[in-house]
Amino acid sequence: MSHRDPTRMEGPPPPIPPSNRRPENKDRAPPLGDLPVLVSLELDRLEVTAARLARLEPGWVLPFSASVDDLVHLYVRDHWVGSGRLVEIDGRVGVRITEMAESEP
Repeated sequence: MSHRDPTRMEGPPPPIPPSNRRPENKDRAPPLGDLPVLVSLELDRLEVTAARLARLEPGWVLPFSASVDDLVHLYVRDHWVGSGRLVEIDGRVGVRITEMAESEP
């Protein structure tokens, strides 16, 4: 005789009923093109063991193989969107775009 566990669901969860309530900010939503996206840049990757990572202390230097002249890659939510070269702009870092991913219309 099998006993059913009352804390475990069997099968797929029931569908969520649609809401008849309109979101409060629906009239104030910005156009999609105006929504901000977070762009990340990647110069290089380095694989280290967890033990080595745990031993790192302030002042230690990790030896990456990339050069400051190498391409950096731009990502939005882990999707490659372009590449470029690092440039200095008034003492800060910038990226001169050399290639962009093709976008669908």
